[in-house]
Amino acid sequence: MIRILFVISGLPRGGAETTLVQLLKGLDRRRFDPTVISLLGEGEVGSDIRAMGVPLIALHLNRPQSSLKGLFRFIRIVRDWQPDILQGWMYHGNLLAFLGRFIAKKRTPLIFGIHNALSNWSEEKKTTRAVILLNAHLSKKADRILFPSCTSAEQHWNRGYHKPRSELISNGVDCDLFHPDQDDRQRLREELGIAPDTLLMGLAARFHPVKDHRGFLKAARGLVDQKKNVRFLLCGPGIHSGNGALMALITQENLHDYVLLLGSRTDMNRIYRALDLLVLSSISEAFGGVLAEAMASGTPCVSTRVGISSEILGTSGWLSEPSNPEDLLKALLSACACDDLARRDRGKAARERIVERYNVINMVDRYDRLFTGLLNLKSDSRDEPSLTT
Repeated sequence: MIRILFVISGLPRGGAETTLVQLLKGLDRRRFDPTVISLLGEGEVGSDIRAMGVPLIALHLNRPQSSLKGLFRFIRIVRDWQPDILQGWMYHGNLLAFLGRFIAKKRTPLIFGIHNALSNWSEEKKTTRAVILLNAHLSKKADRILFPSCTSAEQHWNRGYHKPRSELISNGVDCDLFHPDQDDRQRLREELGIAPDTLLMGLAARFHPVKDHRGFLKAARGLVDQKKNVRFLLCGPGIHSGNGALMALITQENLHDYVLLLGSRTDMNRIYRALDLLVLSSISEAFGGVLAEAMASGTPCVSTRVGISSEILGTSGWLSEPSNPEDLLKALLSACACDDLARRDRGKAARERIVERYNVINMVDRYDRLFTGLLNLKSDSRDEPSLTT
């Protein structure tokens, strides 16, 4: 049994955290014995991890009264459990996993997991930049540095991350969970009060400047001015009426009658099915998991040209330039110009592309081969890059 200790920064419901959950679901538990450590609390996806029978330890390092206790607990876990592999998940998780390498009594393979893009370096907080650069320095000691896309890898190499031990493993989508279902589509639209002939567009993203809700809402205003029978569904952490900054943006564009705010959802497979279009308006993305999930659900997408969005979409969707509401509006109008049949055809092509290229089965297989390979690796072959999908 291969014992793997995953050390993740926190467990909100985001793309990186969802990818970890998908990996845990797919790993062969007859061969792998995983444990997850969260530097913070159990977050929104902690219950998903526990439901699989995977041990989860929350260190609460963000609490002054428990941070030192949490650190000593981590040291005790590594010493007592003696994992066969340490994998950091996101920047702060990488740092603690690096510490674990020195605590372990044996030489334990160390993996750094990068799940971010660095398109807006100047807008990162000074403390965040410091942690990213410290990761870069320490990455030379890792056995592998994992990236979800070539774009993310290149951005990090430019900041000093060790290229020779880099490897690309794209995020994967559970195509059995995310799939078209016309009956469920109609049920949820009825629950939301959306008429069958209303064009429903969705933005699934946490409230953060990098997701560019401001730009999306400006484009939405322009679309409403030209096409009245349209509604916009927004969901994700921070997407609720109690968010003053978000409500100010909605008021500024006079969109109160056109926007639905659903907050964080655990039924994103149903949300995607209910949409006519999924929109990604981000100014930076490492992968763009919502695109892949929506496409697997048979929903065509409009996306900014960030990360590998164009590669994910292929010819199934529409692209616009980031930080450009006018160009996003043009893409939305092009999508609206398609009739229902044309959009369904694009949705079908989108699902086929995800099943073929970004199925979670492929992702789990890549991790499986990585884990077993690292334990068998005794030569300098580990220095060879493997930037292939």
